[in-house]
Amino acid sequence: MHPLIVHLTVVGIPVVALLVMYAALRPGWHVKHPWLVSIATLLATISAAITNSTGEELLVLKGASEHDPGIYGDHANKAKIVMISAAVMLVLMLVYHFLQVKKQIPALAIAVRGLTVLAAIAAIVGVVLAGHAGALLVWTQ
Repeated sequence: MHPLIVHLTVVGIPVVALLVMYAALRPGWHVKHPWLVSIATLLATISAAITNSTGEELLVLKGASEHDPGIYGDHANKAKIVMISAAVMLVLMLVYHFLQVKKQIPALAIAVRGLTVLAAIAAIVGVVLAGHAGALLVWTQ
């Protein structure tokens, strides 16, 4: 299952991260589409969680474990970066969404927007690194 579902995450996370950055850098656009980015980020984070879960199942099928991942360790560690950055991006996007609705703390909204952009960049970098490590495992064995 992992080889199939991974492609949803590999495409979904970077696309959503770009959408998140656009929403953070263009607050007026986000006001017009308030739930679009939050829902897309939620779906991308869910896909990352499913991909992580199927990867852990595949690890066991390959004779490794989370405690002793063997040659899969580098890929597994980089996949955790994707999971964490996607979750952080989701939380920050929801906080930003809430701050946009309330419109009472503009300074905090600006800080959250900046952190959201950083989380989105981390998510993209994580996907590239994890994807490369996974591709090396597939194509060099």
